[in-house]
Amino acid sequence: MHHEPKSPDPLQAQVQQAFQLLKSAYRYTQVKVLHKLEALGYRISKTSFNHIINGHDVGDEALFISSEGIQRLVEKELGHQWLDGGFIDRRGSGWAPEIVELPTPEDIPKDGYRFHDKGRLQIREKVDFFATAEKEVIEFGITLNTFSSYFYNRNEYEFKQPVRALLERGVHFRCFLLQPDSNEALLYFNDRKRVIEEEETGIEKIKNSLVRLQKVKEEFQQDQLNGQFEIYTYKHLPCNSFLIVDGAGPKGKMMISHYIYGQYRANCPVLEIFKTANRSLFRRYWTSFQYFTSDAKSHL
Repeated sequence: MHHEPKSPDPLQAQVQQAFQLLKSAYRYTQVKVLHKLEALGYRISKTSFNHIINGHDVGDEALFISSEGIQRLVEKELGHQWLDGGFIDRRGSGWAPEIVELPTPEDIPKDGYRFHDKGRLQIREKVDFFATAEKEVIEFGITLNTFSSYFYNRNEYEFKQPVRALLERGVHFRCFLLQPDSNEALLYFNDRKRVIEEEETGIEKIKNSLVRLQKVKEEFQQDQLNGQFEIYTYKHLPCNSFLIVDGAGPKGKMMISHYIYGQYRANCPVLEIFKTANRSLFRRYWTSFQYFTSDAKSHL
């Protein structure tokens, strides 16, 4: 059936303007834009996106996801923001484009892992890592102080929106923290504070993180998204953190950071492991995670 173009609604016009900006600046095709949107956590079918660009009817959900995603893409790569029906150039003197990289098989090291010796990755790197999730993202740590603060202290488009985008398309996001009232927590922080005084407040940080994450969970629940945002606590002496993407699936990947005694956790090196290239190493850490969480309790 032939679809006749019609006057677009505001969101459709926004997506069309954004696409033309990207096409003029970088000669992006529709397919290239779709791949970049998916890398940012926004998945739209080729047919729906083509209908939007060409002014045909499309579902509200596809239109909303396209609008949210392409705004973020244009802001990153062109420094433009949507305001009053048009994109406004917001580039300052020190502005530089943040090109969204597309994951390819060549990005996975042959030996199946990549080492980051400088410690905790930047928020953008973390978001790019979990944006490709299809079923599940797992954030496992001790206090999750930095993680929980991202929802409140950073621009919504930097972290909260990418998490929301995952939930919107049915991906579950699961958070694990050390049980603050456990003997394990008391032993852990009493030992750590012998070298790093700030660790004395570790239990309080966990409790504060639980409050912040609970508020985030309730907000997502009110929006009735397709995926679940879940919070759990475990009772074991922690050895390392995990950021796991689709761990049970064939393309699972994870980031591991071992806790080095006497060092701030943010400075501990990070190891990326890819299941497709090193199943044995991936399986060892995946099994460890399952032991850690086999008796974890849901935080309602």
